[in-house]
Amino acid sequence: MPSTIIVGAGWAGLSCAYALTKAGHQVTLIDAAPQVGGRARGVCLQELLLDNGQHICIGAYHTLRQLLAELGLDETKLFKILNMELIVYSDRKIHLKLPKLPAPFNLLSGICTARQIPWLEKYKILKFCYRVHKLNFVLEHDYTVLELMRDYHQSDFIIKHLWEPIALAAMTTPINQASAQIFLNILKSVFCHRQKDSNWYLPATDLSTLLPKHLENYLLTNGAQIVYGHTIKQSHYADNKCSAVSSKTMRWQADNFVLAIPPWQAAKLLEPHAELTATHSALSNFEYQAITTIYFAFSEPVKLEYPMLSLINSTCHWIFDRALVGQANVISAVISGSGPHQQLTQAELAAQVLKEIQTLFPKLKSPIWQQVIQEKRAAFSCNTEIQKHRPQSKTTISNLWLTGDYLQNGLPATLEGALLSGRTTAQNISPRSNHNC
Repeated sequence: MPSTIIVGAGWAGLSCAYALTKAGHQVTLIDAAPQVGGRARGVCLQELLLDNGQHICIGAYHTLRQLLAELGLDETKLFKILNMELIVYSDRKIHLKLPKLPAPFNLLSGICTARQIPWLEKYKILKFCYRVHKLNFVLEHDYTVLELMRDYHQSDFIIKHLWEPIALAAMTTPINQASAQIFLNILKSVFCHRQKDSNWYLPATDLSTLLPKHLENYLLTNGAQIVYGHTIKQSHYADNKCSAVSSKTMRWQADNFVLAIPPWQAAKLLEPHAELTATHSALSNFEYQAITTIYFAFSEPVKLEYPMLSLINSTCHWIFDRALVGQANVISAVISGSGPHQQLTQAELAAQVLKEIQTLFPKLKSPIWQQVIQEKRAAFSCNTEIQKHRPQSKTTISNLWLTGDYLQNGLPATLEGALLSGRTTAQNISPRSNHNC
């Protein structure tokens, strides 16, 4: 029975551990935190179970949905599944709602019936969709999302009120930097296959309960080991193989080693042995974007027009109604990407965002408490150069592997990308796992 050490118990590490355990590997999962889930997990704040940052999913997250099914979990109980709607608040309120029609007719119908978008603009959007569909969503060369939209004659109004919110939500990267090819990959996966692919899958529970705890239970029940609270400080090599990894107090040996940690952490771990692998150079070239989530709790239930709303000309980009998870008194505001807001104190940022939200919703009273959670390196920047740096799971060290949403998979930094990378790495280590995933 081959043994595998996986460093990192986030969604990618858990996915890899699950597939390898099913394939018969003896798996040990090591994480610095006292719980699994990585950056996408539940946290307890003010006696409420919230998330370490607001996340949304979509029907096109096939790896996630398949994994839930394999674990015997009912996705309709874990998610509130809604037809995709995009409500954008600005000087006017844009409302795009996709009906229950086969793809891509749901998108085309939604565009035609969208409120507050002039017919000339709708025609330009439809023409854009037609042209990129003819190209099979593949560009001859990559450039930015902003350049793509201007090249296809999308107006400044439509770019700002439609394409920018979608791109920023999906890629956490400003559109003047974000890769147009990856954006088209997203559009193709969401709008060109099944109607359900474009549905919102809004978590109806905290992120830990959604998946990580179920994977943790599976692993522990099926012979895997999970070591909590140990930060791997060093990797050891002999004869072009990784022989062990160690924390301050412990050392582990195995047949295979998987680094399921962010690129900057993996690069730091490999740095003393950079001459052994070109992977270190690739990992060092990633740039990152922050994601900031601000939770506001009120004395009375808050009812927004829709579970999630997009804001234009505001510090925050999205606000979410937490009633879906049984927290009717709580809303969350999300800022996607890095920016000037990071120079503010948490209190200043919360006050500024609250004031902007209350301008749109004057009946909203002062909160009884608020909490700011910021992940400074929450997602890699999905810029036009990123494809040059994204590695494969296999390194030049024969038994050392990588996994994480940053691998070469054509997706941005998402939960789906993390789960897919974990499965892919497991398949590369043990082809048998391919028949179990």
